[in-house]
Amino acid sequence: MLIPPSRFRDVGSSERERIAAPRADRSDRAPNSAMNAILAATNRGASAIPPRSGGARPTAAEKLAAVLLESSIGLVLVDRRYDIEAINPAARGFLNVHGIGIGEDLIHAISGISAAAVRASIDAALSGEQDVPQEHELELVDPLTDDARYVAITCVPQRGDDGAIDAVAIMIVEITAQVRARREAEQAITGLRAEVRELGEKADRLVHRHRALVIANDELTNANFDLRNNNEHLLIAAEEAASAGEEIETLNEEMQATNEELETLNEELQATVEELNATNDELEARSVEFQDLASAREQQWMAAQRERDRVLAALNAVDDRPLAILDATGRLVHANVRYTALFGSAVPALRGDGAQTPPADPVAQALAGRTVDDRFRARLDGREMHVRVRARSFAGNDGAGGVMFWVEPAT
Repeated sequence: MLIPPSRFRDVGSSERERIAAPRADRSDRAPNSAMNAILAATNRGASAIPPRSGGARPTAAEKLAAVLLESSIGLVLVDRRYDIEAINPAARGFLNVHGIGIGEDLIHAISGISAAAVRASIDAALSGEQDVPQEHELELVDPLTDDARYVAITCVPQRGDDGAIDAVAIMIVEITAQVRARREAEQAITGLRAEVRELGEKADRLVHRHRALVIANDELTNANFDLRNNNEHLLIAAEEAASAGEEIETLNEEMQATNEELETLNEELQATVEELNATNDELEARSVEFQDLASAREQQWMAAQRERDRVLAALNAVDDRPLAILDATGRLVHANVRYTALFGSAVPALRGDGAQTPPADPVAQALAGRTVDDRFRARLDGREMHVRVRARSFAGNDGAGGVMFWVEPAT
């Protein structure tokens, strides 16, 4: 198959020298053990970590690799040449990467998404100038159905043992529902504003007509008054004048009826104007409600993002004690490296330490609103030992809350 010229990268002489240089073993320069396990599992095409020899339990890094490979979040690791070192199935689906993929140029392997935007995000991470990884919203287009989806791409630089950036980890999360909800809200607000403007213009036209009718009514009233004065003078005149006066009186009665009809029409128009004003006020209130709703949803989404980033940063900062976060059902949601190394991704089975009546479940106590700081027995590395457990509940921004859970060998 021929590759069009637009698919080739534009590289300079220094870039050609770097591409021509022999590659080091990718697994030797992966930034950490978890990434090594991901790289090994991905290059084998496996969806799970195979059993270790001798019946040994998988390491925490291998368990984390298995979770990330099966995650709905897309994960890709590329080197400084944009060549794929590792990619999980979710990322393949997002980027339409088929075949082996490992060792291929990511920028040329993807389809249905802006390659220029992906490359710009990777280049920003490789530059090392970003204090915090930036999230970019991109559109995905299905090549078969032309259906549009939206994803958030975050590129995180990976540093080698010498501290230099030698790879970039790309995280891809689908945000189609959030983007469509935001756009629907914006379209609804735009439509309501157009309706409000149209009704306002109609109200202005009706007010103008009402004023014109009031002026005409005043003119007819003045004409009626003048005709009555003329009628009094004509009654004194001759029979012809009297006959003319009778005709004028008849005309006056007709004009009086017309005046009454105009007054009735004026009242109806006034009522219509009041109804339109009430409708206009209601539409303005609904527009404000939609704006507040859209703003509240955006603030909730931003607060959830900040809360997630804060929790992840806090967990990664606490590396001297095993720490985990449980949800309102007692299920483990996040854990730092030390906790994962000791207990994996589960809450250990706890028993009384023999010096007291077996205590109640510490997680249940924390969810009930009590602070737990007690000693238990747990099985760690194949042997029974005393551990110290601390737990307390917290309330999240969404009202769900959870439990902060510490467990470490007792001194």
